[in-house]
Amino acid sequence: MTQAATGYVVRKGDTLATIARDHGTTAEALVRYNHIKDPNRITIGQLVKFEPTISLQVLDRLYQPIPDMKLSLYVSGRHFSDVITCAEGWVKDVVLPSFSDVLQVFVHKPSGERKRVAQIKPSGGAKEVQLVSPKVKVTATSAKA
Repeated sequence: MTQAATGYVVRKGDTLATIARDHGTTAEALVRYNHIKDPNRITIGQLVKFEPTISLQVLDRLYQPIPDMKLSLYVSGRHFSDVITCAEGWVKDVVLPSFSDVLQVFVHKPSGERKRVAQIKPSGGAKEVQLVSPKVKVTATSAKA
């Protein structure tokens, strides 16, 4: 597998489907991001670039997932999206416009204030980041049978 800084150099026998599978994306995403006209025609030596993708997991101070946390995402200083973490504390596959952009993550406090908790620069493919709160502890309740 030949890996370039932000992509993959096609070798003999490669297909977009296998490149996508091996790098955690889809052939459709590679076609779109690389402006490939015919997905059945890639050439040896061609650089296939990956979308700058970041997944976030929000954890409490005991490393337990924080579900239903509202986050505001900003890219290069501009509002990009408001998201809510899933039951496992994840926000999956945030696709940034370019690798030069920086993702800023803000949490929403119960008071309505927002606080910046992270600033993340994408790397050469999909990136997973865990954000651990130094203060918040989520307490679980169990249902009685």
